[in-house]
Amino acid sequence: MPGLHNLENAKMAVMAALAAGAKKEAVQEVIDSFKGLPHRIEFRGSVKGVSFYNDSKATNPDAVVRALESFQNQPLILIMGGRNKGFNFKKLQDQIRKVKTLIVMGESAEELAQVFAGVAPIKVNSMQTAVQTAFQAALPNDVVLLSPGCASFDLYSGYAARGADFCKLVKEL
Repeated sequence: MPGLHNLENAKMAVMAALAAGAKKEAVQEVIDSFKGLPHRIEFRGSVKGVSFYNDSKATNPDAVVRALESFQNQPLILIMGGRNKGFNFKKLQDQIRKVKTLIVMGESAEELAQVFAGVAPIKVNSMQTAVQTAFQAALPNDVVLLSPGCASFDLYSGYAARGADFCKLVKEL
């Protein structure tokens, strides 16, 4: 699982388990077998050398920052957008400048396009178009990351439905 925050979480879980009396071998077995949780920087596959990650649970800018930090040494295509829950996205400007391509969608697409005008975001109307656009912009070894920074309720019943749609579309590639 990528990301310093995941390493931090694993360290805390190990410390808590050991403090509760768990055996080191059992803790190691759990750590080795843990594959992560759905919709949280979840690897969904690779197509022609392009890796796809579903981080649909990232419904605020701070979560997007953590996701972006997870891929800071790789060319990144970011899909963002949905219903803004009143957040100020300007705090993401420094991190977004490092993104190779930014694709925005949903109710917040226009707002995100204005805030991140310096990186020339591509506005799309659907997840299908977002995934196709991201794949067309990608080269081998690039990462496509869905980390919306917004709620999903403009187009979906929840973040899980949004993530499932992303995963289905990636599989169709």
